Amino acid sequence: MAGADVLSVIGIAEDDEADLAPIAQELELTFPIALEPPPYATSTAYEVMTVPTLFFVRNDGARIELESAGFARDEILEIARRAAALAGTEPVNPFPGDVPSFRPG
Repeated sequence: MAGADVLSVIGIAEDDEADLAPIAQELELTFPIALEPPPYATSTAYEVMTVPTLFFVRNDGARIELESAGFARDEILEIARRAAALAGTEPVNPFPGDVPSFRPG
């Protein structure tokens, strides 16, 4: 099964497009990002208290396999490992150089 058939990455931003565009460009984000205006229904539904928050959700959408709130390097790397395993590819390290294990937002 090809990676695109088993894995989707979708971003949801609470920023407006003018604020988001330079960040997405700087980080070279290539996945779709939905802009969510207040009162942030998706963030409320998933009880997001900190950004960024990442969820690894199975394709049935019924169960969150892993959640990472804030900037937690090891949790983000674990999400990358699980995504790569599901897609049948090598994991990608999204961090350049030496990155602290946690960085407050």
